[in-house]
Amino acid sequence: MLKQILLIFIVGISYGVSANRCAVCTSNNAIDTNCLNGVNLLLRDCPANNNNNCFSRIEPDGSVRRGCLSELSQGENLNCVSDPSCTICNNADGGCNVGIFPGHRLKCHTCQGSVNSTCAEEISGPPSVCDLFDPNDQCYTVVGDDRVQRGCRSSFASCQERGTCRLCDGHGCNYKHYNSSVKNYLSVQSIIVILIAFCLVGY
Repeated sequence: MLKQILLIFIVGISYGVSANRCAVCTSNNAIDTNCLNGVNLLLRDCPANNNNNCFSRIEPDGSVRRGCLSELSQGENLNCVSDPSCTICNNADGGCNVGIFPGHRLKCHTCQGSVNSTCAEEISGPPSVCDLFDPNDQCYTVVGDDRVQRGCRSSFASCQERGTCRLCDGHGCNYKHYNSSVKNYLSVQSIIVILIAFCLVGY
């Protein structure tokens, strides 16, 4: 009986410190092309210790980083427990830190081309996950010099400096034909100009 209890105890300890398998990558590395979407990622064995959980976190530059929790510094580790931009997981089968992170991050249509290209037409295909995470991100369509460009505002901060930058909220909202986007934007501008002129005249 004592031997059986001892055996169970030893097995329990071994299981508790057994190595976990985690996805280890960063999306700001051109080599890790799958890290952003979290699919087809290679799993690596983490150190067999009490800190062998997996993590996914958003780096200060907005990129995604995945790995073994033991890779993080003590400060990063503590931050991961309380910060929603970092998550910890453990799965006996490994690979729990895969998939899009955070799951609600914005997806936009991303392309560029001439006003006669498919990028200028109404887009029916699925949008792509934005390269950088920003909780207040938006999709954009901008037209200039007979070219159309679509994407995520987080990757094109100067979009609003363009006269025809059209921003919108929601997954894949920048799907409309470029003429529609520009007309809507110009209509809003026209209304604002008219209101200002009316106020000045009234004053």
